[in-house]
Amino acid sequence: MNLVITINSLTVFHISKNKYDNPSIHNTFTFKPQSSINHMLHIDSFVVTEQVITIDNTASIVLGHITVEASVNVDQQFHNYIERILKRLPSSIKIQLLFVPFNTIVKQQQLQSSLVDKNLNSQILERILPLKFVDNEIIPSGFIFIGLGTHQSIGIGMHVYSHFIPTVERQELNLQDPYIAKWNKELLSTVGQIARCFYDQTINHSSHNRSDNYYNALIILTTCT
Repeated sequence: MNLVITINSLTVFHISKNKYDNPSIHNTFTFKPQSSINHMLHIDSFVVTEQVITIDNTASIVLGHITVEASVNVDQQFHNYIERILKRLPSSIKIQLLFVPFNTIVKQQQLQSSLVDKNLNSQILERILPLKFVDNEIIPSGFIFIGLGTHQSIGIGMHVYSHFIPTVERQELNLQDPYIAKWNKELLSTVGQIARCFYDQTINHSSHNRSDNYYNALIILTTCT
């Protein structure tokens, strides 16, 4: 994927994103289809890839990406209510999570401690991260996306995109209407399931010589604050 901004035939900004399979994860990661907490979703597939985002062929960053496909399993009464307010729920949805791999975390920490000023492109990429680096501390800063971003934080070090239902202003999740709140809360709890599954798989298949910093970073990514 490429985004190019051109003014008077001159390219002033170019950002690209490329997705790659991660063989080390693909060969060790196992997943069993499972139901969500309240059985409104059935998680059918779980895929982890890497995404490399590059600006003007100068600054780049590697991010991890989780894509989950889930079948929707709600009763007709729930479907009918949602239809009256919005539109019919799809038969299946995707839940996507964007996270910062450990190697990228280490690189960002090194940049933070460096005396060299970061260029504009590096600063732009840093703002994409669902983590903040403040005084050698890593702070989870993931947000919820419904097409565009919202003001709603997710509480873990991952950005989350799915079929959430927002308020009219589209700045936060609708947690007032009882039916819509039930749907949004089920999606949120499923995000927690996904994060826990990723955590368990990573711990189970990581080498024994990993540092404490590695496990601390993993906890920050996947544990709610």
